[in-house]
Amino acid sequence: MINLLTIKDKNFSVFKRNQNKIHSLIKKIKSIWLAFNYVRILLLNTIF
Repeated sequence: MINLLTIKDKNFSVFKRNQNKIHSLIKKIKSIWLAFNYVRILLLNTIF
């Protein structure tokens, strides 16, 4: 019984770690996308 619980806990911590990695990756992509849009708007404003 105790062994099952510890195995579950380990899997859960690994799952949480992976979730955090994915979350930070999404944050990075979002920030890059925002920066890209910002630059694009600036370029459009300077052209026209």
